Amino acid sequence: MVYVKEGRGPMVNEGAGQRPSPAAMLRMLFGMIAVVALVLGYVGLATYLRQRPDLGRSVADLTYYDLQLFVMDSVPLDRGGPYPLTLEIARFAAPAVTVYALIDAIYVLFSDRLRRFRIRRLRGHHVVCGTSPAARVLAERLRATGERVVTVSPQDDGDLGVGHHHLVGDPSQTRMLQWAGAHRARVLYAFSDDSAANARVALTAQRLHRNRREPLIAYMYVADPDLCQGLRARRLGLAQGPGFRLDFFNPAQLAARAFLEENPLKQEDRRVLIVGLTPFGREVAVELARQRQMLTDAGRGVMTLVDPDASRIVAELEARYAFLREWDLNVIDCETTEFEAGALESPERTFLCQHEAEEALRLALTAVGLWRNTAGQIVVSVDQSATYGQAFAVQPGGPLLDGLSGQLTVQGIFDTACDPARIGDDLIEQFARAMHEHYVRDRIRQGETRWVNTSLVPWRELPETLRNANRSQATDIGRKLAAITATLAPRVDAAPHFSFTADELERLARMEHIRWAREREREGWSHGPLRDNDRRLHPDLVEWQNLSEEAKSKDLNAIRVLPEILADAGFQIVRLPPPD
Repeated sequence: MVYVKEGRGPMVNEGAGQRPSPAAMLRMLFGMIAVVALVLGYVGLATYLRQRPDLGRSVADLTYYDLQLFVMDSVPLDRGGPYPLTLEIARFAAPAVTVYALIDAIYVLFSDRLRRFRIRRLRGHHVVCGTSPAARVLAERLRATGERVVTVSPQDDGDLGVGHHHLVGDPSQTRMLQWAGAHRARVLYAFSDDSAANARVALTAQRLHRNRREPLIAYMYVADPDLCQGLRARRLGLAQGPGFRLDFFNPAQLAARAFLEENPLKQEDRRVLIVGLTPFGREVAVELARQRQMLTDAGRGVMTLVDPDASRIVAELEARYAFLREWDLNVIDCETTEFEAGALESPERTFLCQHEAEEALRLALTAVGLWRNTAGQIVVSVDQSATYGQAFAVQPGGPLLDGLSGQLTVQGIFDTACDPARIGDDLIEQFARAMHEHYVRDRIRQGETRWVNTSLVPWRELPETLRNANRSQATDIGRKLAAITATLAPRVDAAPHFSFTADELERLARMEHIRWAREREREGWSHGPLRDNDRRLHPDLVEWQNLSEEAKSKDLNAIRVLPEILADAGFQIVRLPPPD
């Protein structure tokens, strides 16, 4: 490892991975040469000085003359040779060590400035700001995908691996982000445990990026899911230019969605148990209810929720997400340490989401009643699965601990959420997904099946072209609401039903048609009497007044159902006072 700290500048650390770097190996080599030169010089001088009675031969004298070899000024050598072989080797090796030490000192003196200059000249890299362990996980994930990464935090993060640049300092300072090359970066992550500190980083990055041509995407970590939703709503209500784009993310939301996308709800999953309504536990309940909507002929299921404050939390969730009623909810108010799992019928899915990881693991390993369902799954949520998760995981040498024949899963929230692709699933992605799911439910109610309509599939199976179409429509929500002096807000309670007036409905439908038509024209489509996907012809590429009633009804319905779609995503539309 090379650590350089210079004046008021930052400390720069370039990790060397598990193997020593070439520079470290070279230092070791010359260190050994110095020791050999010192020993051989002492032995050679002791032999040579027998011929020089005019010079002292005490241990102190020999040591002094020996050290003089390193500066090419040893007094006994002023008369010339011949010299003993040991002294001959030492008088060349010692100066070589001195020359190398001078070169290395110059390199160390200027390398910090050189590294800092290289970092500032980077383009298209990722900047990760924060001291949390999750920030380090994110940086490692980015490096694993081949991205160039610069991390900024108030403390040294130790060995970070080859190609990883680390600056020690306050990332909210303009100077630090300039040294990190944030004005030339592609993505910036503010990932401190303090949301206020993350906001300062985002504001500094925006000021630094002003008038830059290169686009910069900034993601800000927010620990509280409700605050995250509120900030997202306020950002959506503001037109974001192409230069600087800001979004917010919450690990509990990302981890719950990611885990249940990889392990989706099945038709036979009729009993679910969630112990601990932490942010992750709440998001799991919401995501399971969302997935049950998409299952046809699944029947009613029973979801048991256990928490000291379960009744209040569940009431808030039901007010925000009406689709939670897809389950029969069994709410138990008690301390999670006092919960008797054996009193319940063995569930197919169990999620242990207590605040303390050891408490959740203890319940998983001692509540034998949860093991009775051989097809069941027990998920223990922890912040990071680096310890217990690896102990139960299948590895080349076999797992360290028995995972109950595959039933037990240790889910690391930050391990799952610190995925750059997941963090990139912003609010637009959330709305686009809600739009698609609403469309699927509506079509199924109309009697359509996947065999007739191939779009009636889960979001993860939808072709990218159709997902992009949903994203484009979702991106325009903020502009449409601003046109009628309305805005978006998190749905925190049973909000009153919102409906558009007739004039608003037609106005927004016109806007949607214009947006859709311009998007198609940019993709090379033009008007034709009949739709032809190969020739990119569409009969609806005309002015609003020339549209057929059937085509108009599609746009009108897309606007009419918008409040319901937003409610499914946890948001509501709020009218604002008219401007002066």
